[in-house]
Amino acid sequence: MSLRCPVCSTISSVERRTSEVDLWRCPSCDHCFSNVDSIESLEEYSPEYYEATHRNWFDNPNIALFETICQFIIQNKPNASLIDLGCGNGNFLKYLHKKNPSLSLTGIDIAQNRAAEGITFLQGDALVAEFDSQYDVVVSLAVIEHVTDIQKFVNRLYSLCAPQGFVIIMTLNERSVLYGVARLLYNLGYKTPCERLYSKHHLNHFNASSLKKLVETNRLSVIKIFLHNVPLSAVDLTASSHMAATILRAGIWSTFLLGSAIGRTYLQTIICKKSTEEDL
Repeated sequence: MSLRCPVCSTISSVERRTSEVDLWRCPSCDHCFSNVDSIESLEEYSPEYYEATHRNWFDNPNIALFETICQFIIQNKPNASLIDLGCGNGNFLKYLHKKNPSLSLTGIDIAQNRAAEGITFLQGDALVAEFDSQYDVVVSLAVIEHVTDIQKFVNRLYSLCAPQGFVIIMTLNERSVLYGVARLLYNLGYKTPCERLYSKHHLNHFNASSLKKLVETNRLSVIKIFLHNVPLSAVDLTASSHMAATILRAGIWSTFLLGSAIGRTYLQTIICKKSTEEDL
């Protein structure tokens, strides 16, 4: 059996088999991805996913990232129309509205959101939903790693973006210190961290070069890449005791600190400009 890399189409090979999924690695762009056929049942994004399974993530939004993106928008598109694909509970959009009420804000997610001042919330699949217009800024935070067809997804971001507009994507960095430590521990027999990071709800594990290659292939010009971490309070811990949780949290904090120092952080955000025919 052979699979082609979803980023560059290079024939890839199996690197690791976890309890939930077979992981493949591209020898060309180093992209790591799941063999969807090896997953018994795909993740269902029910209300429990947001309210229980990953409650810490949604209860502790990444305000530092929100502010970085907000300042970029204010400096480059201060009265922008913006759509957030896979907006979750709308934390990012609510932050933007508070900081700059002149923005025209739309969010779409599979889960339904409660009405909020200054924001239009839509329910549905962003890949197939119909939209009446394009947007000055198209944002997708922590979504692309869940998507099976990443080429189709990025092409959708491109098509929703107005000429001279911006596309902003945040995702994981599989070549971060955290991922590296998890793989090392797995080889030493402690499999839990690796099983968590490579769980079935993450189908694509980008590194900085594979994400850049993907967006550039889809006619997006990279302007900035931010390497950063998530707030420690947002990390979902699975520990048997308070002491174990404290030790685990200290270990994660250490990988975050080292990752920031050497440019191998847990997360990455890429800002792109839509290339028009005249630009090519």
